Amino acid sequence: MRSRLGFALLSLVLVPLHTFWLIKLETELGCFGFNSTDVSLFYSPVSALFLLASANLVLKRVKPSWAFKRAEFVLLYAMLSVSAAFCGSDLLQNLTPVLVHPFWFATPENGWANTFHHLIPSWFAPRDPHVLRRYYTGSGTVDTAELIRAWLVPCLVWGSFLIVISFMMLCMSAILRKQWADGEKLSFPIIQLPLEITRSGSLDRLFRSKVLLIGCLLPIVIESINVTNSLAPSVPRIQLGLYNIGAYFTQPPWNALSWWPPLFISFFPFGIGLTFFLPLDLSFSSWFFYLARRFAEVGANALGWYGASAPTGLSRFPFIREQASGGWIALFILTVWAGRHHLYTAVKSAFAKGMAPDEGEAMRYRWAVWGLIAGMVYLLVFSIAAGMAGWVALLFFTLYFVLTVTMTRIRVQLGPPALELFFVNPEHLLVTFTGTRIMSGGSLTVLSYYFWFNRCYRCQPMAHQLESLQMAKTVGAHLPSVAFWMVLATVVGIASGIVATLLLYNNVGQASAKIMTYRTGVGWEAFNRLSDWLQNPRGPDALGITVCIAAALFGLLLGSLRNQFVAFPLHPIGYAFSTCYAMEYFWFLFLITWLVKLLVVRYGGMRLYRQAMPFFMGLVLGDCIAAFFWAMVGWAFGWHGCARY
Repeated sequence: MRSRLGFALLSLVLVPLHTFWLIKLETELGCFGFNSTDVSLFYSPVSALFLLASANLVLKRVKPSWAFKRAEFVLLYAMLSVSAAFCGSDLLQNLTPVLVHPFWFATPENGWANTFHHLIPSWFAPRDPHVLRRYYTGSGTVDTAELIRAWLVPCLVWGSFLIVISFMMLCMSAILRKQWADGEKLSFPIIQLPLEITRSGSLDRLFRSKVLLIGCLLPIVIESINVTNSLAPSVPRIQLGLYNIGAYFTQPPWNALSWWPPLFISFFPFGIGLTFFLPLDLSFSSWFFYLARRFAEVGANALGWYGASAPTGLSRFPFIREQASGGWIALFILTVWAGRHHLYTAVKSAFAKGMAPDEGEAMRYRWAVWGLIAGMVYLLVFSIAAGMAGWVALLFFTLYFVLTVTMTRIRVQLGPPALELFFVNPEHLLVTFTGTRIMSGGSLTVLSYYFWFNRCYRCQPMAHQLESLQMAKTVGAHLPSVAFWMVLATVVGIASGIVATLLLYNNVGQASAKIMTYRTGVGWEAFNRLSDWLQNPRGPDALGITVCIAAALFGLLLGSLRNQFVAFPLHPIGYAFSTCYAMEYFWFLFLITWLVKLLVVRYGGMRLYRQAMPFFMGLVLGDCIAAFFWAMVGWAFGWHGCARY
């Protein structure tokens, strides 16, 4: 009989191996399509489940006592996905490129050294020119002693910072899981495929389904052809991925559709599969509001609002950043209102005696609430010690966790293929409502350094934590144990992720042609903006505030209409999600799969819908398998940038 502790420890050993592989793949070799951590369903944990389930078929026949239990599948998935989220492309992979950027790229022309170098705490990042040269240009070898001396303090500082944030997210997940899963009956669409793979005998059933096999083989065959085309261009290519149709609109006012981001259509197999399972009202609202915004831009262009003679402020129409900010805040308010009784009980349990309804949850609500309080105190002390004003730090982290909870809510209710919240972040909201003149240089500098975990939020670790807890609950696993191993996996993943990025960058050079250029681009975004803030102080943005409040009220109105009229077709989640940058890539899939699903349900009923489900699930599974296979082959042979799409 195998030891379950042994399996958990083996899974923990896989975490740093997975992290090193993932970081090398996403930062050096290219992504073979989307980065795994850029989309909602990470393909490597799904592929690991598939391989384990395949091995389980053999074990059940050869040595049944060694066969893996469903709870072990879930534990492996939870540890790999959560650790990968914290080490992903919008979190840890951005850390060191932002930390040292202002020192290496400071020039007499940009004046950064005189403008804000003195505002950066010495414990944030190394400044030694020799250390920076090895980091940015690479040396082919790594001087371990020098690396430790230069980076030990910054790594401990920022590693502990991220671990505290991860723990606070887990506390919120422990509080919210029961309300969202049992109280509001949210569907958690993203985890349905991993759960199906873990089901006893599911692979036998999956392999017997011809419809699923067709759906699975389609992306595997097409993407294999496309990778072969990258290596041997004489092999024909089958167009997947993005296609820029905005380029065909060259005459005013329709040329507004060609401005960045242009109007794309896309064909991503995993995206087609996932969007098919979206609720019809949410899917419709998302593409409807997205296209409404794009056509509003065409209308504004026709009216001359983007010309040099346009009235002040109209060139910002349709105020996408302000609409996004208001829409997401409205969605948070609606989320809190829906769970107000549960949240009140959870908070009350921290300060009053009595039993809270938290039996069997990942942690007692009392400890979760006190964990959130302790974590917030740590973040405030950290920020104040770094030079940020206390009120700025409090507003910043409040907004950060507001957005984090709201993104998690969208994940577990809507289940989109990806989340990319480029148009809204705490820094933009703060500067819109308070301006920069009221903030000290130290506050603005720390605010810019926090950009490394606030740029796009594609990884969304809290969503992976909550989904993992829900998977564990579904299979009857012990939630506190799963939470414990997730914490260990997070700590090990963050530590190994920091080591992996430093070893990689010091070896090949973070600014060299071997590394994806957007890593350096994140630093340029952060510190060009800081330079502008410091050299051009400004007050509150009255127009931006007005639009943001109006957008929030519109979102609340949509929520009220949904409660009043069951058949009302527009959903506040669709309005908020339509401002997500991911809709630039996926709106077409939302539209097409909405239409297909509508026709299937209307004319074939639930019977035809259930018959179609395996095909779309197969598209997702096949895309994950193809991505993982070619990523492993590319890693083994050192191939760079071979595209599946």
